[in-house]
Amino acid sequence: MVGSNVVVQADCGEDGVAGVHINFGKVDDEYLVGRNSVTQSVGGTKTFSRNYGLSSSDTERVPLTVTTRPTRGTCTTTITDYDTGEVAGQKETAGRAQLSVVLSN
Repeated sequence: MVGSNVVVQADCGEDGVAGVHINFGKVDDEYLVGRNSVTQSVGGTKTFSRNYGLSSSDTERVPLTVTTRPTRGTCTTTITDYDTGEVAGQKETAGRAQLSVVLSN
């Protein structure tokens, strides 16, 4: 379990490409990550970095899961506690990576 705010990041280096899936409460989003021109031309982002958090009125624990599926290269996926700066989870792989934490106030 981590605090109420985290930063989720995925970076696939200069040549890598991956699909990133975020599941957090009502959030169920997909992103394409890659620095190459083809990925950029179809709307991909060079790297993925987003903050996720609970409002001060949230009393429930909410799980957050990030899944990175590289199609090329090696990607590093990281979840960091925003308030403390501590890395809650990190994985570097050319295969599927799934990291999960539970946010709470």
